Amino acid sequence: MARYLDILQEPLALAEDIYYHLTGPPRKLKRKLKEVLRDFYKSERPAERVLIACHGWGQRGDAFEKFYKVIKEEDLPIRLERFEYRFGQDIRISAEQLSKKIKEYSRPVDLIGHSEGGLVVRYAVQAIDSENVDTVITVATPHNGTAIAALALPLAVIKKSAEQLMRIVFGRHDYRLGSAAWQMFGLNGWKPDGFLDYLNSLPIPDVRFINAYPILDELVWPHSGRWEAEGVENIELGPGHVRAIMSEKEIKKILSAYLKNVRP
Repeated sequence: MARYLDILQEPLALAEDIYYHLTGPPRKLKRKLKEVLRDFYKSERPAERVLIACHGWGQRGDAFEKFYKVIKEEDLPIRLERFEYRFGQDIRISAEQLSKKIKEYSRPVDLIGHSEGGLVVRYAVQAIDSENVDTVITVATPHNGTAIAALALPLAVIKKSAEQLMRIVFGRHDYRLGSAAWQMFGLNGWKPDGFLDYLNSLPIPDVRFINAYPILDELVWPHSGRWEAEGVENIELGPGHVRAIMSEKEIKKILSAYLKNVRP
């Protein structure tokens, strides 16, 4: 019954997503949390963990603002830090930039990525270097591609053409063509760029992986956001793509799984 009630909430979740895309995350929370996240506290308070947040396609660095509010109000042992990348650029370039940021820390860090950001953190850990990473969280991420990316493909074509011209005129042969929209596109197994096929073929390193996916995701379609890979902990969320990082209920569920059985 609960599953059907969630499905009935999809129109509302879609309306919330449109609102958040148009206005950005809310600057002020109108109410405090009604529940205390008791699972976050044990007999001994764990050491503070650095959690680097990577936003999604078309979002800004403050996309995880509500995560920050929850963490602050509940005094959780988490230091949330932002990572931003240039809109529409090749996911591999964004991952390389993230990898450089990770190396700035003297101790292991954790990563969380929403939507495209989930692919950025995955590539940084699976394809570049996992040495200084302990936990990776992906939220509403198109692990198997999304046909909705086709809506942004005209922008991708313009961008690829401009990059090709730069190669010819300026001789920038090291500049890799591609854009995030093109790399995320997938429909019934067809992924023209090949990026996702390569990423999904990589082995899972000795890192804890948590994947939180909405039961209905209007921007990850027709494939599910569930990540079928050995060792990955999948968590089902309520409907809504952006709602996954805006709803207090979903944020609690994600953080609960994150702080549960934390590696020492």
